[in-house]
Amino acid sequence: MESFRQQLGVPVSGASVAIVRIGLGVLIAIEALYYLSSDEIARAFLDPNFHFTYAGFGWVQPWPEWGCTSTSPRSPCSPWR
Repeated sequence: MESFRQQLGVPVSGASVAIVRIGLGVLIAIEALYYLSSDEIARAFLDPNFHFTYAGFGWVQPWPEWGCTSTSPRSPCSPWR
């Protein structure tokens, strides 16, 4: 157990962390572009059979399609918020 703790304290190259972060960023960007270019947003947010609401918030309705596909960072469905 002590050798494991010592290995946790050993410095590592920042290049390996950079490769992982760049790879994850590329994957997330690909997924965001896929969802924006397909009908996944409509299927997931606009066409479900049931919209869950909290007690007392039944008056809150989902945004229309233009709001969910907006590139505005303030959009509740925007991947860039």
